[in-house]
Amino acid sequence: MIPASARYVQIGAFSDEAGAATARQALAARGYAVGQGRVKGDASPLRLIMAGPFADRRALIVALNDLRRNGYPGAVAR
Repeated sequence: MIPASARYVQIGAFSDEAGAATARQALAARGYAVGQGRVKGDASPLRLIMAGPFADRRALIVALNDLRRNGYPGAVAR
């Protein structure tokens, strides 16, 4: 279920900057605006890499399905 307030598609959470940078570049190469957040992980902070924000639910769902089909099966709406 997609939260009503969702505006981003999160493709991963990375503990290392190199992995986060690769994910940001991959999203940008697919034409997505890229967002990043941070959360406290068990051992170190995690970088959350997201596509978006999306203006409406339809655009969010299209992006979510696209990203799941193209290398990010664990992508989630946030």
